Amino acid sequence: MKFDPEKLIEGVQDYIVRALTPFADRIKALEAREPLRGEKGERGADGIAGAAGDKGDKGEPGADGKDGVDGKPGEKGDSGEDGHDGMDGKPGEKGEKGNAGEPGKDGAPGEKGDKGDAGQPGRDGQDGTAGAKGEKGDKGDPGIDGKDGADGKPGETGAPGKDGKDGRDGRDGKDGLPGKDGRDGADGRDASEIDVLGSIDPEKSYRKGVFAADKGGLWRSKGGQDWQLVINGVQQLSIDHDGERGFTLRELMADGSVVEKAVVIPCMIYRGVYAQGKTYERGDCVTFAGSLFHCNDKTDERPGTGAKSWTLAVKRGADGKDKA
Repeated sequence: MKFDPEKLIEGVQDYIVRALTPFADRIKALEAREPLRGEKGERGADGIAGAAGDKGDKGEPGADGKDGVDGKPGEKGDSGEDGHDGMDGKPGEKGEKGNAGEPGKDGAPGEKGDKGDAGQPGRDGQDGTAGAKGEKGDKGDPGIDGKDGADGKPGETGAPGKDGKDGRDGRDGKDGLPGKDGRDGADGRDASEIDVLGSIDPEKSYRKGVFAADKGGLWRSKGGQDWQLVINGVQQLSIDHDGERGFTLRELMADGSVVEKAVVIPCMIYRGVYAQGKTYERGDCVTFAGSLFHCNDKTDERPGTGAKSWTLAVKRGADGKDKA
């Protein structure tokens, strides 16, 4: 049997139509049904305010508002100019006579009509509201000058002003006349005649010009117990040893000051067997390889290498022989 593709396509199409027809009929039936009204749901949250709409057309004027309470009378304004007379209106047709009404407001005077019947007297009208304040009038003529007032009291004294700048130096004055020669003074005493006391007694009063040797210095009295140091001397000497090569000389002077001086003596001190990396000072002696070396200058070099910092002091002796 020969294969026919067109019949195959027609068969597939027919199958699809027959398969989808029930679904299409069901959908039409659902769409034809009248929708059921559900229960009213809760009110949703207010939405965000929309943008302002375009400005609408101008509305009709509203009704006239009630008359407000009478305001306080305003200030009297300047007299304004008289207004122009209005035009007379045309007389209207005469109407039928109506019932007497309440008296109305005075209207503009019309043409003289026929004499009517006497009407009832009207009620007194209320006072009208105060008119608007008139425009400011022209400036008036200046008034007469007032009398002079009494003189015021003097004001308080002001604060002192700042100091002025220094003036320039004045010119040098002329030399004065030479003074007269003074009288010759009395002959002074010889130094050999000056007595020098051996010490100063703190409980004694001395006359001016007395000399005294005290605390290693020479003193001159200004009177009483007031003394002036003439020659500063040493009143005490002390020496402190640091346990090595150092000494400190300390001098206590007559005026109480202290003078110190350090002294180092490069004496020989044995430091034992040489230690690698240690620094040695001048005068140190060490044992190395059986010999004794003396340090000439501060160094950390090893002795026995020809270094100038070390000097061989005692050479190692020869090895002894064993007894037979």
